[in-house]
Amino acid sequence: MSHNITTDPLPGSHIYFHTPTAVAKNNLLYPICMGDFFCDNNYLIARDHFDSFLLIYVEEGSEFIEKSGKEILIRKNDIIFLDCYLPHRYGTHSNMRIKWLHFDGFSARTFFSFYSEKSENPFHISSTDSRSLSLSWNSLYKILCGEEKSNEFWISKYIT
Repeated sequence: MSHNITTDPLPGSHIYFHTPTAVAKNNLLYPICMGDFFCDNNYLIARDHFDSFLLIYVEEGSEFIEKSGKEILIRKNDIIFLDCYLPHRYGTHSNMRIKWLHFDGFSARTFFSFYSEKSENPFHISSTDSRSLSLSWNSLYKILCGEEKSNEFWISKYIT
């Protein structure tokens, strides 16, 4: 059985883009784009680079990333943090639902280094952390899709 590899998510998926101000670019963390994707076993992303950092939260199913030539499985309630300035590859062997956020900013490299040195990657979040993540994620999501107004300092806070 052959697979039709795709970078496209399944119907019902959403993506939102954000254009930061110069103040945000020079001083804050800011979103580039974020989404809520449903994917099947044909989903695969392979890039040499994408100028940002990426957080992926697995809500349902599982995902894999390739790191140093090894495939790492990411399961439900895991978060992966990727430096997309470097080559990266990820996808799924099954059905999954993910929330993801590409972001960058003045302190993004420091933020990434802190978390990648201090914690396992992927790292698992508890149900308490899951509720907190959902609140921040939903707040950011509402801002980017235009449902709520906010300033870029709040947006940076939600990313943090």
